[in-house]
Amino acid sequence: MCFTHFYDFYNKKQVVYNYCFNYYKYAIKKIGRIIEVPMMQYIFIMEINFLLYFIMRIFNVFIK
Repeated sequence: MCFTHFYDFYNKKQVVYNYCFNYYKYAIKKIGRIIEVPMMQYIFIMEINFLLYFIMRIFNVFIK
């Protein structure tokens, strides 16, 4: 998500301004580290559950 057009309220004019690299770098550094580790753990657990589901379905087919 990148905003290139940003309305400057202080100078009352439309500014073409790279909002990603100024705000998002700071925001990602602060918020990203909080979200990153639980998110990676969650995705990892979801992947394992997804794989286990298919493995168990295959085993059920062979057992039956």
